[in-house]
Amino acid sequence: MPLIAQYLNRYGILADKIRITDRHTASGGSETWIALTLSATDNPVALQARNSCIPLQEVTRIAARRLAARLCEMGWTAGIAGPDDVPSLVARSDRGTWRAVVREKPYAPADYIAVYQINVDERLIAELRTCFVAAGGPPLCCAWPTGLS
Repeated sequence: MPLIAQYLNRYGILADKIRITDRHTASGGSETWIALTLSATDNPVALQARNSCIPLQEVTRIAARRLAARLCEMGWTAGIAGPDDVPSLVARSDRGTWRAVVREKPYAPADYIAVYQINVDERLIAELRTCFVAAGGPPLCCAWPTGLS
């Protein structure tokens, strides 16, 4: 992550989101996907510094290509993937639902509890737990398998 942050800072690019996905392959290896989401409205300086006529997608492609080259120089296997190349955790036909609850507290700001539901199997639950821990986030505290067949 520090390398990616330094790289984005060097080129003046502000990322809306950085998503890291790590998954184990059937061959016993693992793949790590780093997805950067950029917004044109948050990056006017970066766009104007290069050329105001170049669209954000092209600036993004150039920055991604240079980052991949830098990662390769450091010994990583890196490449550029399009949206259709990224593996999905669930089938496109699966539907997810979510609910949120506002918890009011006296003399303190309210906080929110959100629950997201998808149909999964035990393998996916184990992968999600691993991803949460690897991403430095809190451990997956609750997973309620329902409708497993």
